[in-house]
Amino acid sequence: MAKLTYLERPVYGMTEVDELLSLSSGTARRWIDGYERRGRHYDPVVRHESTDSDLVTWGEFVETRLLAQYRDAGVPMLRMRPVVEAGTGQYVLAPPARSFKRTVEFEDVDNLGVVTRIRPLGLKREVVIDPDRRSGAPVVRAVPTDVLAELIRAGEPIEWVAKQYDLTLDQVLDAWEYERSQAA
Repeated sequence: MAKLTYLERPVYGMTEVDELLSLSSGTARRWIDGYERRGRHYDPVVRHESTDSDLVTWGEFVETRLLAQYRDAGVPMLRMRPVVEAGTGQYVLAPPARSFKRTVEFEDVDNLGVVTRIRPLGLKREVVIDPDRRSGAPVVRAVPTDVLAELIRAGEPIEWVAKQYDLTLDQVLDAWEYERSQAA
């Protein structure tokens, strides 16, 4: 059996992708695996062909995040689909791609520059989404951001939360900001 590359590693389910990327329910499945609506078939945008698998690889997650940034910038999927299918040879990054690049860390994996980590608030911020940490859940160091945010929502002082997890105030505030942005 061939060893899976870093990008081929299954990390998430479709629902988790929707939640982590703040997508409407079912969007990840439509983009990643395709769908049918009113008797018409729509091919996947991320995968080459539909697999009917609920598992999402790290590479598919990263590509879906990039598509989400383009859509958030006002580019409808109807306009993105032909570009993804055809390829453009584009060398100048559009604003959503530049924004995406400012939030990802690349490493040499299998002789490729591969996105190995996402820092959704920016490269100098503490929240990390990494398939090698907590199964890809957003964390600050090894502490899930939702755990930190839940304590703050329950009324615990930020200073107390930081001390309990041996984190800095900035680390806890980044987790809080991330979780609030996900809820918005």
